[in-house]
Amino acid sequence: MNEMDQGENQDRTTKIIKALEGFGRKRLMPTRNVHLHRNDFNCVPNSMATIAKTLETKFIGKKPCEVYRDSLTGCKWVKMPWYLSLFHNPAKNLKFMAFDNDIIASATSSSEFIISKAKGSIETFAGSDIKKGSYNFRTNGIRHFWADIFPVVVYCKCIGS
Repeated sequence: MNEMDQGENQDRTTKIIKALEGFGRKRLMPTRNVHLHRNDFNCVPNSMATIAKTLETKFIGKKPCEVYRDSLTGCKWVKMPWYLSLFHNPAKNLKFMAFDNDIIASATSSSEFIISKAKGSIETFAGSDIKKGSYNFRTNGIRHFWADIFPVVVYCKCIGS
């Protein structure tokens, strides 16, 4: 890993720590201000990166999902199944998530991005093809609903769609 990679990984770690501090570990739902600025914590590959499919898989529930790797930072991105991509129109888009517990074990958050299926090959794609997703304070279950989905209804602001 070169110095630039280390700097980008340090930046991601710093963002995760700030998200944990800003939202809190036990809070159920973010404040309006924290919700409106959630994407300040989202770490997506930059436009110079190439994202390539690896031979790894990660299980989401019982489903094995493909893992991709960012060429600049080495960050792992998991291609999510269609039923976990409903807010991003899975007929037209693919959703990828990087789980923050890969960096900080106690983190329950994740970054996400989407790309259009119209881009063609899903073996590799450029960072410039990415449409930004949204940052999730909680990745799983009912806590995800309260922290990341319900605030969209309450605050009438959908970010990253």
